[in-house]
Amino acid sequence: MKILLINLPIEGEVQENTTPDYLLYDFMNFPPLGLMAIATGINPKHELKLLDVSSKRWNINDTLECLKKFEPEVLGISVVTRRLYALHKIAKKAKKLFPNLRIIAGGPHINYFPMDSIQIDDIDYVLPGFGEIKFPQLIDVIERGEDEESLLEISNLYYKTNGHVKKNLNDTKLINLDDFPFPDRGLIDLDLYYTVADKAKMTTVYTSRGCPYRCIFCDVQEKRFYYRSPKNIVDEFEYVKSHGIDEIHIFDDTFNLNRRRVLDMCNEILKRGLDVKWNARVRVFPFDREMAALMKKAGCVRLHVGVESLDPGILKYMKKKVSLSQIKEFFAICDEVKMNTLSYFIVGFPGETDEYRKTLFKEIKKLKTTYVYINILYPLAKTEFYDELVKNGTLKKDYWAEFIKTPVPDFSLPSWRSSELQKKLIDLADDIHRKFYLSPSFIINDLRKEISFNIFLLKARVAILLLIKTMYRKLFKKR
Repeated sequence: MKILLINLPIEGEVQENTTPDYLLYDFMNFPPLGLMAIATGINPKHELKLLDVSSKRWNINDTLECLKKFEPEVLGISVVTRRLYALHKIAKKAKKLFPNLRIIAGGPHINYFPMDSIQIDDIDYVLPGFGEIKFPQLIDVIERGEDEESLLEISNLYYKTNGHVKKNLNDTKLINLDDFPFPDRGLIDLDLYYTVADKAKMTTVYTSRGCPYRCIFCDVQEKRFYYRSPKNIVDEFEYVKSHGIDEIHIFDDTFNLNRRRVLDMCNEILKRGLDVKWNARVRVFPFDREMAALMKKAGCVRLHVGVESLDPGILKYMKKKVSLSQIKEFFAICDEVKMNTLSYFIVGFPGETDEYRKTLFKEIKKLKTTYVYINILYPLAKTEFYDELVKNGTLKKDYWAEFIKTPVPDFSLPSWRSSELQKKLIDLADDIHRKFYLSPSFIINDLRKEISFNIFLLKARVAILLLIKTMYRKLFKKR
């Protein structure tokens, strides 16, 4: 069979106004790890094509043109909620082009809204959860003729039969991430992917799934924590190195949740004498000097950390489960061991004061973070913060539920804060990014790093875009 795997174009995506576009589209471009993971287990007798639509910046028609040329029998789509409009348009038009096409949807949105997703007219199957094993199983069933007895063997599968939606039972077996094959990096053009913080070609790796914490703004729904063994992780590091990739982003939601696992992974890298640079997404706690020093010795060059706020009251309100003293201790340790950091902040929480915002840049500088990333609080679907806005009447109804049933292009929630405050928050994010990244000290320190000429050109381009986009927005608003 001919199988096409795609993610979705940005055309018509939800206007969340949470992350400045220069951060989303200019600062980084990560590979489609989920698509690569499910593709790896598919029988090689099939003709498989993986298309990273997002990286190519294609629109809906561009995507459909590729589909016309390839003429797939199965179309697998990775779906995120903000691009649900594109899913509907592509699925509908694809079925008109190829009436016998089987469309399978997976990804974060499907994990959150499987029943809503299977009720889309043109979607044949939805696969929530881990698709590395189940997706190849479904491909085999489709090839054999889609008899219902075979479909029933695929746990947690949603499908349609005789006009009715059916859902298979969940698998009660314990999930072992070590059983999953390593994503096939040969399916993509590795030169397309970068971040401006890297020195060389990079890729992403998951060493765990899920996060048990319940921050009110976060839409990560998997609250169980699954993790791979240190040996299995380092085996994949070696596999990645064999593709000529020297920098790895560990894409976990909470890499350092299990302290012993982190130490064992680092010791495994050192035992093998593996020369690899990597970074990870972590919390400020649990964290200590021994962990930081060993990570540094094992090749860790940067920690991405969700600070979110430096206001103790706001930290408590968002249920972050960290204290201001733990935040300061984290950065002190990183400074001591000379570990680079990328710090994520969110502005716009209820109760946040003008005085806090005025002093935020100065307080961020005190942390000595290497990079900073400012988001604006937005009530995402399936978050406690959004549910509270609906419950207390700030939002008059469940707008996300309406959008999910009937997506419209460029959807945005009705204003839940004043337009004046929204402008202040946008200006604050732009001002901090401009002051931070265009400061002489940052530029000098960044230029001291050994980087390739291509990475230098990328950094120069992003600096120019940052200046143009933030200043244009500021000047435009004043008119």
